[in-house]
Amino acid sequence: MKHVRIIFTLTFTVLLTMVAVFQINEMTAGTIYGNQLKKLQEGLLKVAPTSYDGVLEELTGDYDLSEIDLERVYADQDKDKVVVYQAYAYGFNSAQPISYLIGIDLETNTVSGFLILENYDSDGYGQNASNPLFMNQFTGMELGPVLNGEIDGVAGATATTGGIKASLNEVIAFHNTNFGGGPVGPTDQEIREAMMEDIFPNATAFDKVTTNPANDAIINMYNVMNGTTQIGYLYEATGSGASVAGGLDMIYYVGINMDKEYTGFRMYDSQDTPGYKDFYLADSYGDSYNGVALGEEDTIAGATAGSATGAAILASVNEVMAYHVVDILGEMLDRPDPVENLNVVNAFDQVAASYVSIYADQAYDASILNVYELKDATDTVIGYIYYGKSAGYGGAIEFAIGIDTTNNTHSLIILKENESWEDAKEYASYTGDELFPDTTWLLNWQNDTVQNILDAEIDGVTGASTTTGNRERNDGLIFAIESVLKYHQTNTGGGE
Repeated sequence: MKHVRIIFTLTFTVLLTMVAVFQINEMTAGTIYGNQLKKLQEGLLKVAPTSYDGVLEELTGDYDLSEIDLERVYADQDKDKVVVYQAYAYGFNSAQPISYLIGIDLETNTVSGFLILENYDSDGYGQNASNPLFMNQFTGMELGPVLNGEIDGVAGATATTGGIKASLNEVIAFHNTNFGGGPVGPTDQEIREAMMEDIFPNATAFDKVTTNPANDAIINMYNVMNGTTQIGYLYEATGSGASVAGGLDMIYYVGINMDKEYTGFRMYDSQDTPGYKDFYLADSYGDSYNGVALGEEDTIAGATAGSATGAAILASVNEVMAYHVVDILGEMLDRPDPVENLNVVNAFDQVAASYVSIYADQAYDASILNVYELKDATDTVIGYIYYGKSAGYGGAIEFAIGIDTTNNTHSLIILKENESWEDAKEYASYTGDELFPDTTWLLNWQNDTVQNILDAEIDGVTGASTTTGNRERNDGLIFAIESVLKYHQTNTGGGE
């Protein structure tokens, strides 16, 4: 059959005006129309090397693309100067994948351009992948698995970033095989499978649970099998890292056996600061989870230099653990009774006749260890004390806050901490004492209505943001205390 070629000429200026002529064969013309065709034509020009002014032919029919999310392949006639791939990535909106182009300069074995053609992910999150700031970073990168760890993710868009990286790994592996781009590295799927097998070396199958868990931290859940016997559960999860500027997200795998113990941890991807995050990428850190009982996460050691990253990891792992215990095992976590051994009663300004835990009858929250209902001598409820926890710089922080029946907070007291604010004294915005439990920052949360405090959006302390938290990261004491206040409105006090 005669091929009808669509030939078009586009011009652009990069120091000088160049003319690029591209051809698309009949198959392409028959499947894309109008605006899509225009986007593709313009996109091919944008991602091809600026030094190339020849013809691009579509070679899609020359390859078996049935096992890869590649839509089209273009190259110069001699296949020695440039190749462009149109591929799909599955982000947050899996029903409508992200379509993108990536150009590769075959003479330098580097990326000549990257362009997203279609993106249906969430505004303000995954949509930011279409921002030139994200797309332009690829130009000049040397080829390698996930482009050698140099990609800065899209802040707040773990699924979008992860989907693009997974797709790029497949494209690079395909390219290396078919265009001699260098040694073929492991595919994204092979990397993930190796991590899963490290966590459960005796597994014969990982059966993915088709219904996604109702938990923001969990991406996927697997029933881990040895033959016909289930030996545990594997979670693919995400969380906010310690770095704001470099992208907030991490993706990891963590395993739990049938004896309620962790079997291992592997970090698949982290956008935190190189050097600080390296400790947590190592197998030695992941192996330290093996045999740790659920609820004993604080015994897992972290690197001193990267303790903010470690705290962020454990905060997310705690969410996964809470989901597993409550939703999978159908149990409530063992909770300490602070009335017996801590000064939790001091969080309420009035002495009560009784302090009775009511937490077992309410929804679970990862930031709350216990909830106490306070009654006076006439058996009238006068308020509540929340015993909470947060991940700090030096380890877990435990606190208590009292709230009366008019939804006014009483005292916020620190019950357990291992923080050091010595370095924060040099910052002008720090007005507290050396010892963290005495800091005046805690006064922000006291003696006001729950709603007023939430509306105030209290900021963290400069120089001690790992302890107090950072509003952009939703972590630290800010996140934990606000979780308690919102929980009170929904489950206990109600209203504002």
